[in-house]
Amino acid sequence: MNYEAVRKQVGLAIRQFRIKKGLSQEALARNAGLSRTFLTGVETGTRNLTLQTMSRLADALDVCVGEFFGSGHENKPVPQPGHSARRR
Repeated sequence: MNYEAVRKQVGLAIRQFRIKKGLSQEALARNAGLSRTFLTGVETGTRNLTLQTMSRLADALDVCVGEFFGSGHENKPVPQPGHSARRR
């Protein structure tokens, strides 16, 4: 997957979460400390996001950053080094 496709996927996910929460672009941007025009660029996949900005948006939407990628792994525990992920 190329970077443009990832930006579009993440932007679409953010838009869908925003709409699901009943937030306007203005409200989400304000809650995340961003400008509305920047958020528009994020949602359309034309703006690059830093991890910090993704984290601020996830906090404002009350979701995990991983949910922007549709990974399905966002709530699973991360195995610790030296420990098996499976219990025996």
